[in-house]
Amino acid sequence: MTPADTTDVSLPSIATAFSIEGDWTLAIAAGRYRAADSVVTVAAAQRLDVPPAVVMHVVAERYASLPLLEPTNAPWRRGERLRHSRAQEVGVQGALAPDTLRLTSEPTGGTVFVEGRDYALDLDWGTVGRLEEGRMGEDQPVYAEYRCGAPTTSTVYLDRDGVLGVTAAQTTQTLPVDPVVPGGATRLATIWLPPRAPRLTAANLYVITETAAASAPCIAVSPERAERCLPRSRAKLRAGEPLRILAWGDSVTDGNYLVGGPTERWQEQLVRRLPPRVREQVELHTVAWGGRTTKAFLTEPSGSEYNFREQVLARKPDLVISEFVNDCGMSRELWLELYPRVMMEFRAIGTEWLILTPHYTRPDWMQMADQRDCDDDPRPYVAWLREFTTQHDLGLGDASRLWGRLWRQGIPYRTLLGNDINHPDARGLALYADAILPWLTV
Repeated sequence: MTPADTTDVSLPSIATAFSIEGDWTLAIAAGRYRAADSVVTVAAAQRLDVPPAVVMHVVAERYASLPLLEPTNAPWRRGERLRHSRAQEVGVQGALAPDTLRLTSEPTGGTVFVEGRDYALDLDWGTVGRLEEGRMGEDQPVYAEYRCGAPTTSTVYLDRDGVLGVTAAQTTQTLPVDPVVPGGATRLATIWLPPRAPRLTAANLYVITETAAASAPCIAVSPERAERCLPRSRAKLRAGEPLRILAWGDSVTDGNYLVGGPTERWQEQLVRRLPPRVREQVELHTVAWGGRTTKAFLTEPSGSEYNFREQVLARKPDLVISEFVNDCGMSRELWLELYPRVMMEFRAIGTEWLILTPHYTRPDWMQMADQRDCDDDPRPYVAWLREFTTQHDLGLGDASRLWGRLWRQGIPYRTLLGNDINHPDARGLALYADAILPWLTV
């Protein structure tokens, strides 16, 4: 391996080396290729057997009782989540194999409960709830047998002797971790398999063609724009004066779902990554409300802990940094009504505003067929935020652009969603901090 000459485009990308043969075989052609910031040589064509998707057979899984079905709840909250198909907060979509769930009153034998008579099942989300008219009592223990899968990853690598290999599949009940490659090896691609994947397809292969450092320019901020949009905040940082920052948002800013607690939140990660002198100047506050939008704050009555005027404006922050992935679901008419209003409220008290574009959520929620080739965020809200902040000289922490380039680094972005829907883990939240830091570099 040698450092790549980024000006030499004559070498083909490592992505062109791969092809898929059969259900679980990955073929790699011999040749010399550009791979991220290196040049790699594959001396001879090879075929690698890829670890297939894992399917577990669960037997006699005991539940003290099943909750009554709540049909009006979101599908992932209508009943009990089957234990071996859980993500952080919900069931992993598609993990449960169809026609495999069997519920009984005893570990072996006993009453066999019937779907539609005794319980209801949401197959897609792996949730089950008892029916009021069924034979399950409120205190009835239930034993479950079923088959389910889990997301898995493995890594294709080139070892120090130039030999290609693939790691064993890594899987968890929620989302997979990065497999460890042998010392000195170069990672070439990630293979990500959704639960119960029947075969390897091109959509499962994430070839590494870019480093995180190479992705960074997509969020670059010119000094002129930073000074134009955040003049007072930057002046305070240069003068060594205290800077009051308020993080305002929804559950992603609240972070109560985070395994590591509040220290993993994007705003805490941001402050930790500031230079020591700057870090000492920052006074950080958080006002966040899970599952809500900017409209919810603006319409909340006086006296509420989420009233915009009393909980955000009254703190008189120097800088508000807002994150509202939930605003993606609002109409353009509401964005046009509410965001200018918020901007004027902030400017009236001398507060500057930096808006974050949201992280990526489940592909079907974003109307994307593939987690790869997704550089451009398709959500209208994101395009509108870019227009709005440019038009009004507001700061924009464009985290969405970083999420859109993860596939180039061999990272399926869904593996950064702890609940497999819309809650980033600490790695995903770090991308928000990445997007903010250029604005506070003085």
